Amino acid sequence: MGILVCLLGILTLIFADLHKAEPDNSPTDQRTEATRLFGDALALGGAALYAVSNVVQESLACSYDWPEVVSALGVGGGLLAAVQAAALEAPAVLAFRWRLQRARAHTHPTHTQHTP
Repeated sequence: MGILVCLLGILTLIFADLHKAEPDNSPTDQRTEATRLFGDALALGGAALYAVSNVVQESLACSYDWPEVVSALGVGGGLLAAVQAAALEAPAVLAFRWRLQRARAHTHPTHTQHTP
């Protein structure tokens, strides 16, 4: 029953996007329709990957001890985040002016907090 509800939701999403605006066969309208369909495909792909992630996590949690699973997920997530940051944010990180005062403010928050 749950799968049927999900499929009906997907169909509703796609048909709502297709019938959102009346087509006038202009190039702008055709690009907009293609963009909507591409957005729907990205949303469906993201939902499918999220579902796969949840199933894999549950199977790992049933097969191994929870500290082992959580630590492996943390290390894997940290490595993935580091690769993404290196690939996507490298120019911003390199252009940032690193100062000791900024690092100290983030590592020692007691210096910036008010005491009653």
